[in-house]
Amino acid sequence: MTVSDKNHAESSLLSRRRLLGGAATLGVGAGAASFVRRAPSRAQSDGDQRTLRLLCWQGYDDRAVTRAFREEHNVEIEATYLGANDEIFTLLRAGGLGKYDIVTPHNGVVKALVEVDLLEPINVNLIPAADTLFPRFQWPDWVTVGDQVYGSPFLWGTSPMIYSPAKVATAPTSWLDLQATKYRGRVVMTEDGIGHFLIWNGALGSSDPTRVSQTRLTETTELLISLKRDRAAAYVGPMSEVARLLAQGTAWVSSIGWDSTPYLANAKGANLRAIHPEPGDYSYCDNLCVARNAPNPDLAHAFINYMVSPAVQADVMNRLLRGAVNADAVDLLNTNARSLYAYDDLEATFDHSPIRGFPPFQDEGDGIATYVDWVIAWERVRFTHMRQSR
Repeated sequence: MTVSDKNHAESSLLSRRRLLGGAATLGVGAGAASFVRRAPSRAQSDGDQRTLRLLCWQGYDDRAVTRAFREEHNVEIEATYLGANDEIFTLLRAGGLGKYDIVTPHNGVVKALVEVDLLEPINVNLIPAADTLFPRFQWPDWVTVGDQVYGSPFLWGTSPMIYSPAKVATAPTSWLDLQATKYRGRVVMTEDGIGHFLIWNGALGSSDPTRVSQTRLTETTELLISLKRDRAAAYVGPMSEVARLLAQGTAWVSSIGWDSTPYLANAKGANLRAIHPEPGDYSYCDNLCVARNAPNPDLAHAFINYMVSPAVQADVMNRLLRGAVNADAVDLLNTNARSLYAYDDLEATFDHSPIRGFPPFQDEGDGIATYVDWVIAWERVRFTHMRQSR
């Protein structure tokens, strides 16, 4: 199965059911309801003013962050917010080509967007700020097809376990520790299907959790069903709910998380902590790409260059608490943003939390479970009922 027009039904299914909610992000939109919201537009005061349109996660269009760009280029920015990565395919096909300039896909879907001709190659010479990106983020393989580049990394993060030291004296050392009886009714799970399979396929021994057999996918599904049925205190959407439940003591530990969860408002100073149990978790990277037939390709390139520049990177990460891709931004980060990652040893971070893609979008004839197989498997987890007693 390719990501093509004949599979709109499957794509819509993923969007409705939020399989992609956390992996993308995985960015700010992770765990949010899978619907599209248009950011408020501002009236144009100058007849020559242009509009740059983004298809992005909420927060990537922050007006305080983009003020200098808008003023310098006499441009207004309008954003349509994503609830899931697959919506990029749907919205570009449904009238979005020729309308949107910038899209912000997860690293696991950039090449799939290229394969169905939804992205334009970028001119790397128009992105001079890329010279100061960490080497890992200078035109990595997930944005490169042949000799062409289709985007720039923008921000990244890992997917740790979050726990409350007030309730858990000794932090779990393995993801599989959550099967212990003491966590009955104390685990908070989210609707992030991709993220759960990436972590828990690995916990069961898969060296590459994106490429697993149907047998391993079934084993992981059964484990997650057991976790939800016998250990979950709650099954929620937004990561803010994870923070709230951990802070109030309803849950003690999470089955997946964001690095920023301890700093969310709902954490309420509860001293929540992020940890990376064995055998590790995964990292993701959101990217700035130019949509096919973008009406303002010059502005799109200028915007990418602006957003990956050191000062802007620091501003974004201070607000969103994600990982900076620009090495020169690190010294400009505030205390919370700087403490999230060991920037002086990123290789160690990515050894334990590798940047992962998605499962294959089509059946390659090798017995590897596909993206749609994961959708179907996650539905079993989603409809599992939690036990009420502890």
